[in-house]
Amino acid sequence: MPTILIVDDKPGVRQLLAEELAFQGYTVMAIGNVASVNEIIRFSNLDLVIMDPHMKGQHRWDLLLDIKHQDPHLPVLIVTESASYRRDPRSTLAAGLLVKSFNLNDLFQKLAEILHRKEPYPNREARPVPKSPPYPIQRPPSIDDPAVLVGSDRKAAMNLAFL
Repeated sequence: MPTILIVDDKPGVRQLLAEELAFQGYTVMAIGNVASVNEIIRFSNLDLVIMDPHMKGQHRWDLLLDIKHQDPHLPVLIVTESASYRRDPRSTLAAGLLVKSFNLNDLFQKLAEILHRKEPYPNREARPVPKSPPYPIQRPPSIDDPAVLVGSDRKAAMNLAFL
């Protein structure tokens, strides 16, 4: 199954997306720290990155540019609260864009479209991946972490995140 990296500074959104994508069978890594992204891309065989370009009060187009500089064929899906990003020319570097008022079926459909494209993205399995990083990568919190939203808290986060 494809491996997806989620980069979002909002823990509830990040966890919700991670849980739903894992439930759909994807291998998921979710982080809120942009400093780790280049490391993870370099030492993981990712198939797609989902990112919010507006994190911690800053527009993080530099993150998208860094990802594309490091691996021009790695598809990036922008998931953001602002529809104005559609008009930004930098968004053309991304494989797609969803505004956070989407329902999860829209996300699943967009992921299927992006991951099943034959061009311009080559087969990700062909890319050699180094055996290990020069220093340990900090792992994102596990779904087993007690801080993870479950039950009614998860439903509340879903309602807030996707309204």
